[in-house]
Amino acid sequence: LFPGHSIIINKKNKFKIKKFWNIKIKKNHNISYQKSVVTLTRKLKNILNTRFRSDVPLAALLSGGIDSSSIAGIAKELNVKLECFSVKPNMKEYNEDKYINANIKYTNFKHNFVRIPKKDNLTRLRKIIKHSSSLLPSTTAFAYALVCNKIKSQGYKVLLGGIGGDEFFGGYYHHFPSYLFSIKKRKEFKQAH
Repeated sequence: LFPGHSIIINKKNKFKIKKFWNIKIKKNHNISYQKSVVTLTRKLKNILNTRFRSDVPLAALLSGGIDSSSIAGIAKELNVKLECFSVKPNMKEYNEDKYINANIKYTNFKHNFVRIPKKDNLTRLRKIIKHSSSLLPSTTAFAYALVCNKIKSQGYKVLLGGIGGDEFFGGYYHHFPSYLFSIKKRKEFKQAH
């Protein structure tokens, strides 16, 4: 399916594709970088302040990305207590310990690394797929499920995560080729080139 589309299949295997969402972004070239930072920070604080309201302890995902780092940093500024959880990957290429540790040092929040087990992962994977009723698109979804299980096992009911923020603010290296491919026939491609 194209982004923002859904498919409805009836009992007779007839289907209908429906567009349910279309984002329209207005660019404002007259606003300075500094003004953009101030506006974004204010909006993030307002949004997060409503998410921090809770009568139970709060848990948060923490990677080295801008999304979870922003949540933790704003929580510290607003004197909100969080317990943070991060994946400890087995591959060096995905290790963000340096940034995670910098966040923990800054916030002084309690923190837990969740390691990916070396055994029985196929059994875990089958269970995750069964419970989610879908295939996992990447190893990130597997790691996310492991972290969520750890958080749940510690009794947390509220979890804050910043999924999507890193992609919104530029993404990871492996997103760039996909983005460039998607705009190859547009004028932005020549500017990004």
